[in-house]
Amino acid sequence: YWDRSKFPNRTLFAPYAYKTQKNSRKFKMEDVARNNKTGEDYTELPYFKLMRQRWAANFDSLEKYYMKMRLRHNETGEHSQKYEHYPNFYHAATMPHGHWTVPQFDCKGYVKKWLITYAVPFFGWDSLKVKLEFKGIVAVSMNMLQLDINQCPDDYYVPNAFKNTHKCDEKTSYCVPIQGREFELGGYKCECLQGYEYPYEDPITYFDGQLVEAEFLNIVNDDRSRYDTFKCRLAGAASARLEVTILGGLLVLSWLLFRRWSR
Repeated sequence: YWDRSKFPNRTLFAPYAYKTQKNSRKFKMEDVARNNKTGEDYTELPYFKLMRQRWAANFDSLEKYYMKMRLRHNETGEHSQKYEHYPNFYHAATMPHGHWTVPQFDCKGYVKKWLITYAVPFFGWDSLKVKLEFKGIVAVSMNMLQLDINQCPDDYYVPNAFKNTHKCDEKTSYCVPIQGREFELGGYKCECLQGYEYPYEDPITYFDGQLVEAEFLNIVNDDRSRYDTFKCRLAGAASARLEVTILGGLLVLSWLLFRRWSR
């Protein structure tokens, strides 16, 4: 999204690419500035105004990148030559310089979905090529319902509204996130802690978070639930029980043989 009169021969220019089908490479392109009404152009968006105000004058915190470009000497590319164009560096924003918006429904846009946007500014030389100036922003919008939820514990300074909301038994297991389950509860698994083991003979060795969440919801609704069975047991408990059974069988067999030979 270019700022006003910053793009050559255009007052406003904001190319916007989007797609209407998931897992498709077909994109549609539109100039947002062409469809905006007077007084409702994209420069009035809250995150655009925030970025423009933040980077109006001070650029000291920008990262400085040096270009090490080499071009082909001819069409066959037999050897390369240096790109002798100065200045051979540029200033750009980093991840902390960006801004996340609050979730909002794109009712007037091209995709009628709940979106969350990340915007970052870009810069360039002024008309005299003397100093840097704010040129506009690059914004990426994502479908919020396709983002993963992390319910596992994390550091106290990590901003996450779903942090530590898992339903694993913390005495015997710990939470591990599972990627790709999107904006739904249960995107994790409960792995057994050291010294504990999975109590059932299954192909997996953990409790699935979606199943744990479903059984916990049954408790909330005062229905029958298997939530108490989603706990790991002490490691070696099965082998110890087997040893006790074998020992008991040997004792019984010895007693029967003793009775037989004592007659």
